Amino acid sequence: MTYILCTDLDRTLIPNGHLPPDPNAIPTLHALLNQIDLTLIYVSGRDIKLVQQAIEKYQLPFPNYAITDVGSQIYQLNKSSWQQNTDWYQTLQQYWDEQKIITIKDELPKIDGVVSQEPEKQSDFKASYYFSTDLDLLKLNDTVEQICKRANFHANIIISIDETTDTGLLDIIPDHASKYLALKFLARQHDYNIDRLVYSGDSGNDMSVLSSSLNAILVNNTETEIKQQVIQLSEQNNFRKHIYLAKGNFTGLNGNYCSGILEGLAYYFPELENTIQQQLVKSTTS
Repeated sequence: MTYILCTDLDRTLIPNGHLPPDPNAIPTLHALLNQIDLTLIYVSGRDIKLVQQAIEKYQLPFPNYAITDVGSQIYQLNKSSWQQNTDWYQTLQQYWDEQKIITIKDELPKIDGVVSQEPEKQSDFKASYYFSTDLDLLKLNDTVEQICKRANFHANIIISIDETTDTGLLDIIPDHASKYLALKFLARQHDYNIDRLVYSGDSGNDMSVLSSSLNAILVNNTETEIKQQVIQLSEQNNFRKHIYLAKGNFTGLNGNYCSGILEGLAYYFPELENTIQQQLVKSTTS
């Protein structure tokens, strides 16, 4: 039986938040991948180079696929080579008008507290900015939305906060792109059984998936405001049963980061609980 685990990286799989990780959680995930038929998909705001750096730095398992740049790029890992999904690229290319983007880029820096991110953090279908966390997020979203409308560009505006640095992150991508839409595209391409798919996340840029009908895990270290927002949206959309909040009560794990992912997998797939526990014991004693 095939399982499909889709996970955000920073402060979800990667233990780079304020709260402590369980040191044996990632080794247990490695072991689990060797025990069951599990397709692993990373879904990140990072570009593919930064995804590769994270894999090396944190000794993460190599995924089968990586959805990067907040859903605007898809890659498949073949041996040691990342191959871009040209079908997704060509799909988004239809909705990215460079002249309209130039108009938007001329206007956004006029908003107090908004500055462009570094050139290496821009990509073919994504314009990225930092903003001051003192700004009102709803007003910021409305202002950016109006700028995009004046440019006649149909945008998906993604706002999130990196709580480790208290930095606001603003991404503008085509309205036909998001983490959720990229996942759905990949699932259709490979005929995935959606009932066997679980997504894990922690932040505002995961909201397109966390507010959908896909089964999802909120790791325990998720900020309270995000938890409340996800619960509210899921209840409004009648998807509350598709959200699991990791609690840290699973086999002595604290539920943060990868521990929350393991806990969520055991929740959605109870048949995996014993296997996860066995691999955790082996990781702890090795």
